[in-house]
Amino acid sequence: MKAVFFDLDDTLYPEMMYVRSGYRAVTEELDLQGTIPLSREEIYESLLALFDESPKNVFNRFFDKVDVRYTKEDIEELVHVYRHHTPRISFYHDVPHTISGLKQRDFLVGVLTDGYAVTQKKKVEALKCGQIFDCIILTDELGKDCWKPSDKGFRKGAKELGIAPEDIILYVGDNPEKDFEIVRSLPRIKTVRILREGGIYLKAHYASAVREHYTVSNLSEIVPIAEKVGRKK
Repeated sequence: MKAVFFDLDDTLYPEMMYVRSGYRAVTEELDLQGTIPLSREEIYESLLALFDESPKNVFNRFFDKVDVRYTKEDIEELVHVYRHHTPRISFYHDVPHTISGLKQRDFLVGVLTDGYAVTQKKKVEALKCGQIFDCIILTDELGKDCWKPSDKGFRKGAKELGIAPEDIILYVGDNPEKDFEIVRSLPRIKTVRILREGGIYLKAHYASAVREHYTVSNLSEIVPIAEKVGRKK
């Protein structure tokens, strides 16, 4: 058996959908606290605008913008709300058809994703990934040192599927900063970069001279690539 693994954020669903969902949850919390001199919609739009400027320290900058004093604990509370909320997210339209096509051709399919475990678990649950993927690896559950580009998550995924690591023939991701570096430790994995319109890492720089083997704009292009690569192995 051969397997194809996928990144999660901006590969299987739009990460901005999660960001908007998280800021809705934070907006509701701030509105309930009643300390912000803005309407609920103004709070939400302000958070999004600040994120568009930079994803760093959004909550700190928000409090500064509305001239409301805050503590470290205030920030931690909002971060907790953001990371633990139940997200309203859905797959890209090309995901179900692609996964079905791979399974029809006897490929195993898995998800391997970085990010805080509690957050990523909420995402895979909201998307019901367990119903269509054969294996889900949240690298944070293995330890921060197991985040990409570590090969530990891939090796665990292979073990769970009962295959050798080299039988993972493709890894599909979007982030040039880390998604394609796996070939340094597992050179038999072929990597695919999907270019999603509006993707957060669409213009990100590569971490090194390593590049993906294939580039696609629609996930359905993965099926013929998997067939081609699978025949060679």
